Amino acid sequence: MINNKRSSFFQIVQNDVPACFATIFFIMSWGYYIYEAFFSKNHYWGFLVTFFCLSIISLMVLLWRYKNILTFFEDGVESKAIIDRIGFFRDRGEIAYIHIYGGNKYLSVNAVMKTKRTRMFDIGEEIDILIDRNNPKRAIIRNLYL
Repeated sequence: MINNKRSSFFQIVQNDVPACFATIFFIMSWGYYIYEAFFSKNHYWGFLVTFFCLSIISLMVLLWRYKNILTFFEDGVESKAIIDRIGFFRDRGEIAYIHIYGGNKYLSVNAVMKTKRTRMFDIGEEIDILIDRNNPKRAIIRNLYL
């Protein structure tokens, strides 16, 4: 494990686009399911079952993403990178950075939510990353998830 720090579930949901959308969809699905099941006068059970199933799928996506990021902290290689590009559109964006691993140069991109933490990065800034040793193009910005 890379030092004693472990990724925070809240930070993953707040900063990571797939985890954030899966969480929102899960909450909205259950909200709709509860409303229809308990407060609606006309029940269409097929629709309720569909939303229940979709909420389970979104929960699975959220848990997959959480486990995926934890894997970087348990097995990843810590390195430095330089931010190459930052782009935001509305509430989401991406941060692209260049790093070197095994003598090869890689460009990696993280899809992020537009938060106070993600807006603090600047092009040309040196950042700490965690690299997947089996696929060095895959990396995450370490401090986003602590």
